[in-house]
Amino acid sequence: MRPALIVFAALTFVSSAHADVEQAVHSAASATVRGVEKAEKAVVHAAKVAASGVEYGVKKAGEAVNTAARKVGLPTEGASAPAK
Repeated sequence: MRPALIVFAALTFVSSAHADVEQAVHSAASATVRGVEKAEKAVVHAAKVAASGVEYGVKKAGEAVNTAARKVGLPTEGASAPAK
C-alpha cells in the first residue's frame, strides 16, 4: 500500500507543478499584452506631441518671416500682395 501512496503523492505534486507553470505562463502572456498596449499608447501619444510641436514650430517660423518682412518693407500677405 505504501508504494501506491508514494505514486499518488508524486502525481499530485506533478499535477500541481503543471498548474503552477501554466498559471505563470498565462500571467506572463497577459503581462506581455499589457506591455504592448502601453507601448502602443506611448507611441501614439509621442506622435501627437511631435505633430503638435511641428505645427507650433511652423506657426512661429511663419510669424518670424512676417515680422522680418515687415521690418524690411516687404508685403506679408502672400505672393499676391501688391508691391510697395
